Amino acid sequence: MSHLLILLLSFVAGILLGREVCDIYIMLPMAVICGGVAVGFRKRNALRVVAMYLCMVGVGGSMLNLRHDSAPQDRYHPVSILPEELSERMTIVRSQLANLYAIGGLSGDEYGVVVAMTLGEKQHISKPLRECYNISGTGHVFALSGMHLTVLFLLLMSIIPHQQYQRYKPLRDDPIAVEIVLNRWRYATRVIMLIVMWMYVIMVGCHASVFRAAVMLTLYEMLRLWQRESRGIDMLCLTALILLLFNPYWLFDLGFIMSFTAMFGIFCFFKTMNDWYDPKREIIVFINTRNERLFSILYFLFKKSYMVWRNFSVRLWSLICLSISTQIFMAPIIAFAFGRFSTYFLPANIFVAPFTFVILPLAFVSMALGVLSLLCPWIAPLHTACVTILGWVVHLMNVGMEWFAALPYA
Repeated sequence: MSHLLILLLSFVAGILLGREVCDIYIMLPMAVICGGVAVGFRKRNALRVVAMYLCMVGVGGSMLNLRHDSAPQDRYHPVSILPEELSERMTIVRSQLANLYAIGGLSGDEYGVVVAMTLGEKQHISKPLRECYNISGTGHVFALSGMHLTVLFLLLMSIIPHQQYQRYKPLRDDPIAVEIVLNRWRYATRVIMLIVMWMYVIMVGCHASVFRAAVMLTLYEMLRLWQRESRGIDMLCLTALILLLFNPYWLFDLGFIMSFTAMFGIFCFFKTMNDWYDPKREIIVFINTRNERLFSILYFLFKKSYMVWRNFSVRLWSLICLSISTQIFMAPIIAFAFGRFSTYFLPANIFVAPFTFVILPLAFVSMALGVLSLLCPWIAPLHTACVTILGWVVHLMNVGMEWFAALPYA
């Protein structure tokens, strides 16, 4: 078991003890004494490790008792770490950005879905449509998370050039200078993209799921720049520790719980399940059990069709494994919190995934064009056209979710 995972479990145990049993007058001295033992007994490794874990228990309970002002109203009320004044300003900014979609011609449920997927404002979605998404097991598309930040990060990577200095003529004959310039440019572009990402996180309210994704993505990019290896479970545990140190009451936030359980399921099961299917391995088995000459003829005749089928089958299997691995831990939580289990979650998530990766880039581009159209009116027709296409795609996704929700035993 990972050392960071045990530290996280100790910290969580301290938070639970601090909430139910102990107060700060017990937990704080426990943290101080065990921390002193961990520092003083460096040569006794077992005693030092036990003292470190007990110290984390004390720190968790103490942090909870020191942050009574951050307690949520209930487990369904999202917890944010933004100051009240900044949060109100960001609400105004979100309403102004949401109005850009309306200016482009988006309305009704399509408008509500786009605003929820990009700005986290779910109040514009009608109750029947939201119920359809919840019944089909795809309500997570409205929760801002790692998928949204990944799409934003990929968009920024496509906009910001990465290796333009390779074509710079004075540097072509000096590989050392090229390497230095490229490294500095790589650092600069990563810093710019991370700053834009954090501006977006603050703008959407800095709630648990999106804050978790931002911290993980920042740690991942920092490790890449420093050329260090990263383990998914360790990064997830470190992110959870950072978030709970910011606000221990996030442990009782439903978005926080579902976000981390989904990622834990992905890190635990996705790779193993994804390795179960390998088209090349299946072909080798076919060759060993059938006539090799017959396979050669078939491969020559249907080479292009085989390549298309192989790529499609690999991506489809990855989507299936991703949906199953997230639901392994999320399904019991959803059943406990909402009293339902989505029977058709697997085909519904396979259906909604391609739409999501089309809607999010279109929505971000439409938002950017809307802002630019306020400065340059000649961009307005392009903004309207982009929003119109976005509305068509969202309408198709909504129709599909209504169909899944209407199926028997859904």
